[in-house]
Amino acid sequence: MALFCNTPTAAFIYYNKRVLKIVVFSTIILVSCKSFVDIDPPSTAVTSEAVFSSDKTSIAVLNGTYAAMSGGPGGEVVEGTSSIRSLGFRLGLLSDELTLWEMSDNSKSPYYLNALSSQNEPPGYWTYFYKEIFMANSVINGLEKSNSVTPIVKSQLIGEALFLRALHLFYLTNLYGAIPVPLTTDYTEINKLGRRPVREVYEQIISDLNLAQQQLSSEFLDGTLLKSTTSRVRPTKWAATALLSRVYLFMEDYANAELESTKVIESNLFSLVPLDEEFLMNSRLRYGSCR
Repeated sequence: MALFCNTPTAAFIYYNKRVLKIVVFSTIILVSCKSFVDIDPPSTAVTSEAVFSSDKTSIAVLNGTYAAMSGGPGGEVVEGTSSIRSLGFRLGLLSDELTLWEMSDNSKSPYYLNALSSQNEPPGYWTYFYKEIFMANSVINGLEKSNSVTPIVKSQLIGEALFLRALHLFYLTNLYGAIPVPLTTDYTEINKLGRRPVREVYEQIISDLNLAQQQLSSEFLDGTLLKSTTSRVRPTKWAATALLSRVYLFMEDYANAELESTKVIESNLFSLVPLDEEFLMNSRLRYGSCR
């Protein structure tokens, strides 16, 4: 069962287009004194406080993240772009499960030749995953400060963001080894980060997934996050548990890998299905938004 599934937020963010815009305020220098002028954000901007002031807008932030994971920046499928959707193919090249015939294809050859780095890897998973981690951190930080989002919705969304941060860190460390681990949206702190050893990255992933298990619903939820549904769309507690089992497996901690995978099996929500049913939306292989 596979799981495939920029600057501070004090500035304003268009989440649906995933374009970050920064407002720079001018310093007015007068003859006798110097002062800063307070200016309200433009009417076309949405502040982070406003985004996390309601269930609907908070849910929309995560929905935009899932759209980006499915394809290009707006969710469209674009050949050669970096997204979760194309990750399976490129990792197949990296692990020699697939053969690359066109060695002159510079967008794929670094994977096949095991010559990846944050500089030479054309589709930009390094950049892509860190953008997604920034968005996850924005959700966590924004919701932790919010008192106006329904508690059950707030818990689910924080759980989803923790799950997504863990998922992206998992792929980053398996692609690049030692990596920076940003847990904030403060760019001044992010700029100071160095690479952390793989073992420490895994420890952060495990911490995120343990918290996600506590925050996420054990049932599949509808678009409001207030009602259960038969549609297997959003991440659940079981998605975090399945990924945690996989992390332990990669760490060769087989006892904990078995423990977590047994939880998923004993939930009786999942089972092996015929190949032609595997990728259907409500397949019993699905843990949530990712298989």
